[in-house]
Amino acid sequence: MDVRRPWWSDPGVTQCFIAVRNHGAQPRQAALELYRDDRLIDVRPLRLPAADRELGFSELAELFELPTGTGGILRARIDLADDLDVDNEAYAQLVPHRAVRVLLVTARDPEVSYLARALATDTSVQAQVVSPAGYTGQEGYDVVVFEGVSPRSVGPGNYLYVDATGETCPAEAPRRVEHVGITDWDRTHPVMRFVDLSQVGADSAAAARPRGWGRVIASHEGGAAVVAGDRQDAVVAGRTTSFRALYLSFPIERSNFWSTVAFPIFVSNAVQWLATRPGQREGLHLRAGEVAAVDVPDGVRRVTVTTPTGEKHAIDVPGRIAYFRDTLRRGVYEIAAPGWRREFVVNLLSRQESAIAPRDTIRLGQQPVRAADRHTRAPLEWWRWLVLLAVVILAVEWWVYHRRL
Repeated sequence: MDVRRPWWSDPGVTQCFIAVRNHGAQPRQAALELYRDDRLIDVRPLRLPAADRELGFSELAELFELPTGTGGILRARIDLADDLDVDNEAYAQLVPHRAVRVLLVTARDPEVSYLARALATDTSVQAQVVSPAGYTGQEGYDVVVFEGVSPRSVGPGNYLYVDATGETCPAEAPRRVEHVGITDWDRTHPVMRFVDLSQVGADSAAAARPRGWGRVIASHEGGAAVVAGDRQDAVVAGRTTSFRALYLSFPIERSNFWSTVAFPIFVSNAVQWLATRPGQREGLHLRAGEVAAVDVPDGVRRVTVTTPTGEKHAIDVPGRIAYFRDTLRRGVYEIAAPGWRREFVVNLLSRQESAIAPRDTIRLGQQPVRAADRHTRAPLEWWRWLVLLAVVILAVEWWVYHRRL
């Protein structure tokens, strides 16, 4: 189950994508129910075919378009009785729409800047363009984008560096390389969601390497292509703050990136990831067992987490982020402090755990182990019978001896 506000659509509409799998050998029929804050809003019949022998499952997908409104909790439920009912429900969080304010610092004409045009197509973005001389570290922006401009100092915000570096950049670029192509990227990172970089190449790029707080999420032959970083308690513009930063190692106009379908998706993902922090303005969706990291307001030093079963846990907060590890149950969790409250959701989201039918092959580490497909002959162990016979003989001998006495 996933919720997403597409960059090309009405910002007041959120899409909810639900995939249902059948791992059984028999076809199943069920009703897919969708609730919003425990109020039933839609029901759709499902006819799930039997699991494919090669894949081990069959799958049906449903798409719901919902008004975002004031947010809320979505719950999808399959009205079906089976041997593992814990994965028959899934949760997602809707968050109210809020326009992201973006400042683009570039020496290029906004009319011909591919980056400026991509920002203009995103209905959730309010973008303003200034020249390098016009950037003075001004406040009031969620994201500041530096296109080919390496600033001497920066103001508050979160930062996207495109072929540029700075004090808040998560990467260093000591040298350049020519004619590179993307060789690998981290498909699990939010910035790379639905992004295919397999055909992207550039005439020139920096042979970048991440700083200590940076993480490489895409690479080319010469080094890092995209680096993401999340820094806590850093000093920026004379104040202690936390921020996110993203680095792209090549100029967009000297690549074919701008001509691919992946480019506007990448820009939208980057802006949304930079502008939001886990548990703050975005819904926090976790897999069971993952650690929940939730931003808390300034001055909060202790919070209370309420689990789906009603258990309460008091958590100390040494900084700006509260960490909660006991997320083994799926459902809605509440984290609260005086005058402040937030929710996050936990789902099973495990294909392996949902497939409970016996398997022909299991994997132990990297080694696949196949089930035996024939009977194995093994020698019988006679020593137990010999010991039993010896005990019987001793017992008879003892009985005969005592009879003679």
